[in-house]
Amino acid sequence: MLRNHWTELQGALAKDLGKEATEAVCTELALVDQEVSLMLKNVEGWMKPSKVPSPGFCAPAFSKVTPRPRSGPACLVIAPSNYPVCLLLQPLAGSLAAGNPTVLKPSELCP
Repeated sequence: MLRNHWTELQGALAKDLGKEATEAVCTELALVDQEVSLMLKNVEGWMKPSKVPSPGFCAPAFSKVTPRPRSGPACLVIAPSNYPVCLLLQPLAGSLAAGNPTVLKPSELCP
């Protein structure tokens, strides 16, 4: 979505917040793009079970941690008005990569 609507997001940031194209790319769009790329590249490895040490009193035992997505209450991401794209979509990327249901709320001060 971000790459498909890159120019529209630049235009919206220029119109609503007065950000120049270079500033919008450097402070908002490129950071989110890098974050999403990092998540997509590493999420499979982060979700693999990992062996952890067992307590001594449980010997001989083997322990492992298996990451699982949450199915419970959603994470809430509230974005400030000064960096509405970056500070809304970066936490969203991490939350979705962890498998959490997420609710987004832009600032009411955003134009």
